[in-house]
Amino acid sequence: MQHHILLGDSYSGLGENDKAIEIYKGALDVSRRGGLPYFKLSQLYNKIGDHEAALLHIDIAMALSPMNQKFAQFHKKIQ
Repeated sequence: MQHHILLGDSYSGLGENDKAIEIYKGALDVSRRGGLPYFKLSQLYNKIGDHEAALLHIDIAMALSPMNQKFAQFHKKIQ
């Protein structure tokens, strides 16, 4: 899963947002137990202005990793 995250981050950094979303979603196919792919998707959806999708994905990330302060801070920021 980690290589999906790194690759998605690279595409996002290059402005290849559709490709980054595809890669992050690929990380979900590998493991749906961790919140990180959902967090990354939330950040990217927020970046491209899809507020509804950003909130949906950060909510899932927080449900999977309720003690993660980074997720909680981002959730508060985009509410």
